[in-house]
Amino acid sequence: MATDFSSKEALLQRKHQLEQQLLGLRKNKSQSLFAYPPGTRIAAGLLSQQKHEIEAAELGIRQTQEMIDLINAGIEQWEKTNASSNQEPILPPPDESRKGVVLPLLEENGWSILDWARKAGVAYNSANSYLNGRKTYRSTRHKLAKAFGLIKLPN
Repeated sequence: MATDFSSKEALLQRKHQLEQQLLGLRKNKSQSLFAYPPGTRIAAGLLSQQKHEIEAAELGIRQTQEMIDLINAGIEQWEKTNASSNQEPILPPPDESRKGVVLPLLEENGWSILDWARKAGVAYNSANSYLNGRKTYRSTRHKLAKAFGLIKLPN
């Protein structure tokens, strides 16, 4: 099934889907890496299977990241092409896009906002302010992203 990439909204939607897929792949890789406690004796067959799972997750991560990079290039091209038109960019309000990314991640990890803030090493009010669309420092956003294993969160 082909995706319509004629609008910026379609590009952003596909990018969001790929970022969610990327999170799942990273989670699978982490689960494979830590499937057995350190010092556990593992049969050769299980070790080989674990190595295969990690390699498959790494390949999926690379391929998904390449698709995200292509979509980012497509968004840039779309913006250049449509810069002369008076068309408003089709983006959700900042608080909705933040909540749209963060709330599923909190639920997936079983974290509250306080848990997330503690894992990130920031104050609860900073995490809550970010989630509710208020302006936050770049360093705070970076810490909040790292807590999820991400490079960046929506501004």
